[in-house]
Amino acid sequence: MAQSYVSEITCKVPSKAKVLNEPIFTLGQVFSTPNARSLLQVLKVDTDIFFQRHVRGDWGTVDARTQADNRKGLKNGFRVLSMYELSCGTVIVIVTEFYNDSLTVIMLQDEY
Repeated sequence: MAQSYVSEITCKVPSKAKVLNEPIFTLGQVFSTPNARSLLQVLKVDTDIFFQRHVRGDWGTVDARTQADNRKGLKNGFRVLSMYELSCGTVIVIVTEFYNDSLTVIMLQDEY
């Protein structure tokens, strides 16, 4: 039986991942896609640092347009998107929607 490639990967949280500011919004209910949950568990990635960065306005590697969209989303109650790259090249995406109640989903980049 073939072994999953996932067990052969090791990742670390980037050392620059520091949380300094106060949160600017709340996550609400938090969900993860099955693929993201499985991969992050196998890699033993603690997602708390990414959620902390996300709610404090450190949106990781998103481009300038997405940063501007995030600021508008906060102001108008739409959505905020963050992307964080792990040392092994895996990119995780966190999206918080603000429609009725806050809802946050963590997923892999190819699931977004």
